[in-house]
Amino acid sequence: MIDMRKCIICGTSLSESIIKNKQRKCYNCCDQEHLNVLISPSNLDSIFCKKWSINLLTKYNKYLIDIGLKLSSRRRNIDMAKKIFIFAENDFLNPYEINLDWLQKKFEGGPKTLNNVKISLLCFLEEQGIVKLPDKNDAIMTGILKQIERCPKDFARLMEIYCNVRLDLRKRQISNNEVKPLKLITISCDLNIFIKLAKWIIQEHSEVSSWDLIQEEHIHEFLLTLNPTNRELVRKDLYVLFKMAKQKKIITYIPMINYPSRELPSVMEPLNINDQKRVAILIQKSIHLNPLGGFLSSLCFYHGLSTKQIQSINLSDIDIVAKKINIKDRPPVYLLTEDLISLENYSKMRTQMRNNTSI
Repeated sequence: MIDMRKCIICGTSLSESIIKNKQRKCYNCCDQEHLNVLISPSNLDSIFCKKWSINLLTKYNKYLIDIGLKLSSRRRNIDMAKKIFIFAENDFLNPYEINLDWLQKKFEGGPKTLNNVKISLLCFLEEQGIVKLPDKNDAIMTGILKQIERCPKDFARLMEIYCNVRLDLRKRQISNNEVKPLKLITISCDLNIFIKLAKWIIQEHSEVSSWDLIQEEHIHEFLLTLNPTNRELVRKDLYVLFKMAKQKKIITYIPMINYPSRELPSVMEPLNINDQKRVAILIQKSIHLNPLGGFLSSLCFYHGLSTKQIQSINLSDIDIVAKKINIKDRPPVYLLTEDLISLENYSKMRTQMRNNTSI
């Protein structure tokens, strides 16, 4: 007796949706049958007029098998590639006339589903020696030049100098056969941060019109707008930029201190994301219940102060108007709104305790 819950070809169990639609074959077997029809000689002869189109589609199918593409994706890609090769037959006499610009126009002008086959088809045609894909580094370099063009005019010169210096360093590393030369994408990411700073300066501090007018307070205010996990990396990159700018006489001083990064001992494991969330919630709850404990925890958790640095804080170091705490041998700590509320609540508690004692 035939089991209605299994595929009649491969014998695998059918899903509930297939059984509900009263189908007898699984999706893989349906895809395989469709694919067999697509690449059958009779079907190819009826679709294409030239042998080179048939050969390309057949080789493309083998290429997809070699790269391990799953059956359903292979069937869709062959179906889309068939349409591309039909267009090619109409426009070209031989496959070597196919070029990258023509393919891009077909992908952009055709149905959106054609984009699903774009990457694998381009790689296949490059492997066959029909088209030559642009070097990734060329694309990144073009992006770097566009980044510099988008930089505000008064800040662009330093970006050009930084880019040229880093590119020269990369060339020296490559000529010396270094294992890991500087990557272009690294230069691009650095420029992105620097240009972001320049635009932020123009928007938030319109009185600052060049790199030479940037102050340390501006840098730390900008760093507070970034994700806490990225601040230290960005701070180091900015110091490298300003140090180079001073050497090139773009600025007269470096508007930040190069203090050493504080590293945890190797025996201590960092908090995972769930632990960090719990600590943040506890600090938020303690703003009113235990403002002193919440404030001290915030100095450690959000601002990265050591216990020694916290112990050295005097009341005269706290500047409520500027919303900062001056710390010896490091830049000031700029207080969050929650920190200010904790300080206010702690001040009220101290006043109340003092009144109770006097009574």
